[in-house]
Amino acid sequence: MKRGFLNSSKPKVHPQGPSTTPAATPSPGIDLGEIPRAGLGRLAIGKQNVELPEGFDEDVALLEREIQAQGMIVHTTVPFDKALPGEHTTECIFHPGSKEVLMGLSGFPQPMVKRVGKKSPVVVKEASGMGLGVFATRGIKAGELIFSERPLLVGGQALPTALRASWTREQKSQSSLNQLEKMLAVAVDRMSDEDKAAYMALKNSHLEDGSGPLAGIYRTNGLGIEGLRPELKKGDATAFCSGVGNLVSRLNHSCSRNVTAHWNMLTFSFQVFAVRDIAADEELTYQYCPIEGSTAERNEQLKPYDFICACPSCKDPESDARRANLKKSYPPSMIIPAWLSGNAPQADSKLLPECRRQMDILEREGMQGTSRYFQVSVAGFVACVALGDAQSASEWARKLARIRWVDKVPKDIESFVDPKSRAYKAHPVWRKKIDGGVGFDVMVKLAEMGIGSVVNLPH
Repeated sequence: MKRGFLNSSKPKVHPQGPSTTPAATPSPGIDLGEIPRAGLGRLAIGKQNVELPEGFDEDVALLEREIQAQGMIVHTTVPFDKALPGEHTTECIFHPGSKEVLMGLSGFPQPMVKRVGKKSPVVVKEASGMGLGVFATRGIKAGELIFSERPLLVGGQALPTALRASWTREQKSQSSLNQLEKMLAVAVDRMSDEDKAAYMALKNSHLEDGSGPLAGIYRTNGLGIEGLRPELKKGDATAFCSGVGNLVSRLNHSCSRNVTAHWNMLTFSFQVFAVRDIAADEELTYQYCPIEGSTAERNEQLKPYDFICACPSCKDPESDARRANLKKSYPPSMIIPAWLSGNAPQADSKLLPECRRQMDILEREGMQGTSRYFQVSVAGFVACVALGDAQSASEWARKLARIRWVDKVPKDIESFVDPKSRAYKAHPVWRKKIDGGVGFDVMVKLAEMGIGSVVNLPH
């Protein structure tokens, strides 16, 4: 996942603002809710020196008034009423209809989810060669909720901007940036002094591409939020909003990240979980780009952030081959229904060894936060349950129990960590591969667990 929602080396303009296209479009399947940090916009990156025509500012001012008169931009604060003690508010720049989505949610906003313990397990401090970063102050267990926070600012993608057909592509791009800066200024001015200072202290990787200071921070630090524009198709880049957080936006990149971030609409907050055990004083890391590609491909995608990744995977000459092998391998969860029904005899002796092989790569590469990690874990668990092997199933259950950010993980998975648990014999798949009798009820249960579907965590 990439940091920054308006990133590209090639400007691409839309009559109502910058066009936005995902850097990595999620494939059809089950959305596990992970936040994309992809460069969704197509505004310029790199040094820009755009000549603006005479009367340009007057044209923009005239067109901006038309946008305002039509109510095409909505500035609002979430929660709409006073926030609960200890909870922050978020300044929002919405398309028409987005505020109504929130107002239609029963009980919105719900209180933010609190982590266990009063003392924060993280601290912001200098990260070698990366500016500031977020570090653990104590050991953090896999699956632990590390922190949750409301963003400082949320803005829609492809916000309407005033453009004339006679302008060049570069002039349209610059005009979009200028107008974005004005929209952001309204939102930032509405913030408390504390939140305003926190926003202005965030990293700005867009100092020479025509972005103003507020837009540069916005483009650098946004994380994707879906669900606020239901009239648009899922996967459409303009269906995303971009959220800038105080703490979550300070997470530095690693191709072997140790945390994952998810958006909770009812609490209007980011939730950050550990995907594996994190040691005291270890830096918390997140991904700014899709991590399945080669080292060269990943670093090409990281160019807008002006650094070369030096994570363990990028420094390991054998990592590319392992990731390429994993990328071309079939998700084992897709095979389970046919295997259970006896329609994939070729998988009888290969399914579990393939699960173990892929899991070995995932853990060696530090990819516990990916879709594939869930797919392999749930396939291994179901296969062992279907074979009546509670001992082996419990090992897979232990992995699934750590994936607390995925709704598809069975709510009762903890009861399967003990191989002697009575839950095994009550499971609808128990010994089905041996005894047969795979009916519709079993297939429904498998579908609830994401079995047989391409489960996808969008990047």
